[in-house]
Amino acid sequence: MLLPRRSHPAPTRLLSLFLLLVVASAQQGHHHHPAGDGVVISQADYQGLQAIRHDLADPYGFLRTWNDTGLTACSGAWLGIKCVLGNVVAITLPWRGLAGSLSQRGLAQLTRLRRLSLHDNAIAGPIPASLGFLPELRGLYLFNNRFSGAIPASIGACVALQAFDASGNRLSGPIPPAVANSTKLIRLNLSRNALSDQIPAEVVASASLLYLDLSYNNLSGPIPDAFAGSPSSSKLLNHNSNKEAITGSYQLVFLSLAHNSLDGPIPESLTRLTKLQQLDLSANNLDGTIPGGLDNLTATLQSFNVSYNNLSGAVPPALARKFGEPSFTGNIQLCGYSASTPCPASPSPAPSAPASPTEEESHGRRKFSTKELILIIAGIVIGVLVLLLLCCLLLYSDVEKIDTAVILLAGSDKTNYLVQFWIELSA
Repeated sequence: MLLPRRSHPAPTRLLSLFLLLVVASAQQGHHHHPAGDGVVISQADYQGLQAIRHDLADPYGFLRTWNDTGLTACSGAWLGIKCVLGNVVAITLPWRGLAGSLSQRGLAQLTRLRRLSLHDNAIAGPIPASLGFLPELRGLYLFNNRFSGAIPASIGACVALQAFDASGNRLSGPIPPAVANSTKLIRLNLSRNALSDQIPAEVVASASLLYLDLSYNNLSGPIPDAFAGSPSSSKLLNHNSNKEAITGSYQLVFLSLAHNSLDGPIPESLTRLTKLQQLDLSANNLDGTIPGGLDNLTATLQSFNVSYNNLSGAVPPALARKFGEPSFTGNIQLCGYSASTPCPASPSPAPSAPASPTEEESHGRRKFSTKELILIIAGIVIGVLVLLLLCCLLLYSDVEKIDTAVILLAGSDKTNYLVQFWIELSA
């Protein structure tokens, strides 16, 4: 027996589907614009971009597209702007000839910003402290501009930061330790500025960094001995609760602290950076010896430079063989890195010092008795008289004169007395 088939009429089913589409479109239309990805920029982000545009000088007119009411800001019509759900997540405007300054108020309103790339322009003024209002910021690329002043400590609030490059600017003052607060920080480049004071131990202790460049600044003091899980770095990480890093543990592959005024020894903790490929400590005032443990890094090291410091002692053999003279020159007391700078031979054990003549004389000298001294003196006198006799023999050639001289000499009372005295002493 066939049961009757239960089904909705086709028009009813189509009508239901149409109504669902209409409702969905209406809900989306309340938040989206039909152009591009259909997203309308939020009012706060729109105002933030307008403030940024206001403070920037745009001599080539690249930002003229930022002129409308914002309906097309997130559709790709505004140069360099990328949005997600109406929020600006990226501003990418490198090589645009932009000048002026970066608006602090405008940046603070872009709370979902993940990437700010303004490198290779002519933007001046300070780096805005309002960076601290951007907790999702991951990439900050401000290199090759004219930014001045201090790096704001508020950057420590950017806990998702992975890359910060402000090299080639006019920044001054100390490096804030908070710059290393992010446990995801991979790249930090602050080279070619006028930064001063000491390198924060928190920076070198970062377990996430792959790339650290602080070269060409005015940094001073010793290099913190806090690399790669040293006791110092462990205390810092525990204090800051930085227990996990995005890259694992201590993967630093590039380190340059060249052309500063750093002093003190090369830290032993550098020898624990087993992934290190490039190390440049040249043109500082470092002293002491090169740690022998760096010899163990030659398998990964591709570039090594400690030239123009005050280092001393022997260069570890493996480093000397792999990198040669240019990596070590300019250290007057350093040796063993080339044929022209041999290290002095190890001193052999010193032989026992021979006794001085004075000591030998004092130990080997024998005291003479009075009798012996008189005999010696008498012998000298007789010897003198014999020499006088011989002289007479030479002066008087004929025999008679010789005989006369002998007789006269023998008849002398003094001579007889001395001869008799000699015989008595000898007896």
